[in-house]
Amino acid sequence: MSKLRWAKFFWADWSNDTALNLCSIPARGLWMSLLCIAAQGDPYGAVNIKGRPLTEAELRDLCKMKNGPHAARDFRRWLDELERHGVFVWADIVPVDSPDAHPSRTIVSPRMHHDGTIAKVRSNASKHRWKTADNRQSAADLHMQNKENGSGLHMQNNNFASTEAEAERENVGGLPLQPPEERNPLNPPRSEGDLIVSFYDRKGLPH
Repeated sequence: MSKLRWAKFFWADWSNDTALNLCSIPARGLWMSLLCIAAQGDPYGAVNIKGRPLTEAELRDLCKMKNGPHAARDFRRWLDELERHGVFVWADIVPVDSPDAHPSRTIVSPRMHHDGTIAKVRSNASKHRWKTADNRQSAADLHMQNKENGSGLHMQNNNFASTEAEAERENVGGLPLQPPEERNPLNPPRSEGDLIVSFYDRKGLPH
């Protein structure tokens, strides 16, 4: 057995469809087979193959009807029954992938065609939203790398480094960097009083 194949199908909508319930059981079975074809149609909901209209004989073959002496008669009768009760409509369809093609008269499920149109609009809106979000994120990244925004981060050898370190290298004037203790020798205070005086000196406070 193959794995369970998922499909978005509203069983209550099918069983409660008044127009469909007015049709005979064979006509309802035919409609289910036509829906399987329409699910792969172009556009979604049109009973065709890649935008190409199907002949009556091809439809009977795809619906797996037996080629008995009354197959063609029964097919037309059930199809007329579905059309008479408004289960489907005939429409001039242009394939989505071939907008310049000549329109062809095709059986269309209004419900599936509507769902397919809504899904396409939502898909395009989602792609636009993600693209806009990516642009905003890129702008935020550039802002984060600005030296004047306080964060002071930039990429150096595939690692983040501070702009303060970059400025420090620029001040050296291209000379080799000396160890920090040689550039800024530490003179720790020898007493608590010296510590307090040193603290006030650094803060620029009177003492």
